[in-house]
Amino acid sequence: MLSPIISQLGCGHTAVGLPTSEREYIKRYVPVKVKFLRGKAYIIADQDNDPSLVGSEVLSINGQPMTVITAELFKHISTDGINSANRYFHLDNKFDLYYGLHIAQPDTFRLLIRSGNKPDSVVILPATTKRVTRSISGLTSGSPKRDRPFSISLPNAETAVLTIDQFYIALDDDKSKETVYKQFLDSCFTLIRQNR
Repeated sequence: MLSPIISQLGCGHTAVGLPTSEREYIKRYVPVKVKFLRGKAYIIADQDNDPSLVGSEVLSINGQPMTVITAELFKHISTDGINSANRYFHLDNKFDLYYGLHIAQPDTFRLLIRSGNKPDSVVILPATTKRVTRSISGLTSGSPKRDRPFSISLPNAETAVLTIDQFYIALDDDKSKETVYKQFLDSCFTLIRQNR
């Protein structure tokens, strides 16, 4: 009830989500990971690691067009202003979560897909109980991934260079990554202070 109201504020730092105690609310997930390009959803991974699905455009899920699904999910995503780019960014990372929260959690997913020049086809996949987090190299955008997407260097006596490749350190709900990130930030200021 609240997320469509909050998303209308146009503030990316004001959002609503499930409390930690309710994280188990989603029992069944969409069995594919998607990446949005020019408003279209493409499969970049699936629960069975089926290479024949990778790169396919998802046209509909359980008879509902992706344009309708995307429009519904956009209502629940907070972003600065009314831009859609950040909303697609959120869907790239959490489409399965938003779908489970705001659309449905069925036992099976009927996907209408388009693969290159082949005729559109239907794939029926069982729901998964865990999120699909794998991605195929080359199909994701952004900086090259490193073990730690942040670093600090001291190129000379007057300068410290802090590099942060991403701000969503705990996207996969791994709180230990967030803890490491916070400890890293604290250590940066200690290092800067020690080196004056």
